[in-house]
Amino acid sequence: MYLSEALDYVVDEGVQIHGGYGFHQDYAVERAYRDARINRIFEGTNEINRLLVTGMLLKRSNQGRLNLLGAVQNLMLELATGSVSGSSGGPFPAQRDMVGRAKKAMVAMAGLAYQTFKTELEKQQEVTAALGDMVIEIYAVESALIRAEKLSAAGRGQTIGDIITVLAQAMMTVVDERAKLIVGACAEGADVEQHSKTVAKLTRFTPANLPAARDRIAARVLEAEKYIF
Repeated sequence: MYLSEALDYVVDEGVQIHGGYGFHQDYAVERAYRDARINRIFEGTNEINRLLVTGMLLKRSNQGRLNLLGAVQNLMLELATGSVSGSSGGPFPAQRDMVGRAKKAMVAMAGLAYQTFKTELEKQQEVTAALGDMVIEIYAVESALIRAEKLSAAGRGQTIGDIITVLAQAMMTVVDERAKLIVGACAEGADVEQHSKTVAKLTRFTPANLPAARDRIAARVLEAEKYIF
């Protein structure tokens, strides 16, 4: 899902860069634009797969294969003490912390959604899709972070550091937005403010200079004349 939607963004930008020529069959980007569209449909539409991501987590939790309830309870205790953090260490500590806190935000929202709707949760498609989006973003960025840490150990940290910075900040933006949707759907009155404060605590981050990071990424790609880490 993550890659099919990233591809859609890339080919759409490609058409836009070409202007009117991007719509013409004489240019390869037109074919790329058409071909990319099927990826969000076959093997299950992305909308259905988003629901399946959340449904699988809930199913495994109910089967005792995934201790989601325990994770929610541990997080509530952590929040009660006022000391909430993600993970630390490695060559990209800020990004690892963001991934850790994004996971906690997802756990908190899964707990809230289940507490609100219980066995009827799967019928709340916008809520379950929002949870699915959070999982997808976290999975993709944590995977990229693990690769970035390995590349950094091989002496390529500066290049990959810009990429993981851009990805991590985009992830936190999506997680924050989807969490707020879930709070609005699940809470009322004073509870909205309480849960909103929890979301804000878990998803806050210090913004990086993304334009500069993107410029450096683009410069390296242009210099190499190919996609490069």
